Amino acid sequence: MNKRSIKQGGGINSNQKAEGWVLALLGGLFFIVGVWASVHFLPDSIRSGEYSDLFLLLFVFAGIGLLYAALKQIQAYKRFGATPLFLDPSVPSLGGHLGGRFSINSQDIDQNASSTTPFCAKITCTRRDKNRDHTTYEVIWQDKGPVHLKQTAHGVDASFVFNIPNTCKATQELSRRLSSSTRSFIEWQVSAEGDFSTSSLGKFERNWAVVVEDNDARQATD
Repeated sequence: MNKRSIKQGGGINSNQKAEGWVLALLGGLFFIVGVWASVHFLPDSIRSGEYSDLFLLLFVFAGIGLLYAALKQIQAYKRFGATPLFLDPSVPSLGGHLGGRFSINSQDIDQNASSTTPFCAKITCTRRDKNRDHTTYEVIWQDKGPVHLKQTAHGVDASFVFNIPNTCKATQELSRRLSSSTRSFIEWQVSAEGDFSTSSLGKFERNWAVVVEDNDARQATD
């Protein structure tokens, strides 16, 4: 079993925290560039009657918008905690099942807290093609199912299960032609979302990148 599989068996961290900091980095970059350019170019442009440079303010406003979105996402992440995902089996395979469980540990979830909308989970198998110019995504297969919630002393435990068809493709980097600059990957992701009736909690959203093995490869390592 490879290192990624071992990490997956020990719990998979969600992508939300990293995405929030990426937004914050982009927002900060836009804001700094916009402010610097506005301070250095706008005064002279306005004095000379050239108002076309006012578009530089768009960088400032875009930066503020991205920073606000990043703040909301980071706050939402902290509100529910890390919520690592534990799989059963630890490394699922094609033709088998993927069971998942995670815990939402929050002091704001009391015994009367409930979900205002049904919690649901989604599993997606995607092909990602990447080259120097752009990245494209193609959904190969996906499925949705309910998330079962169980009240605990520290919050709630959540669980779900999916059956993976044998006709899908395992997590891998596809071989490429020597003349092609495009790299292609088969990737799997699981997501879960729902709303709590407690106003201080609001909407819960998480997604996790998971590894799905080919059934033959799994049997060879067992």
